[in-house]
Amino acid sequence: MTVLLKYCGGCNPVYDRAALVEQLRQEFPDVEFLYASSGLTEADIVLVVCGCPVRCASQDTLRGRLHTLMIDSPREYTRVGTLLSERRLRPPPPR
Repeated sequence: MTVLLKYCGGCNPVYDRAALVEQLRQEFPDVEFLYASSGLTEADIVLVVCGCPVRCASQDTLRGRLHTLMIDSPREYTRVGTLLSERRLRPPPPR
């Protein structure tokens, strides 16, 4: 499974976004995390990581084949973990 990460601009982060993503990497070593900043626009799951409740990051050009999720705080870590766990148990869709 692939997760395409997009970070907001980071103008007013209220938590360590990179630490949250690193925690996901540790918990889900079988998931391939990719970066929208490298020009990619599609993955199984798109995860937009915003640093504050403004949620200013655009996701218009990104496509999650299974799901697109935007988070703005560490409280939402469980939501992401649950989604990854559930999707990991299902067979991938045909491409």
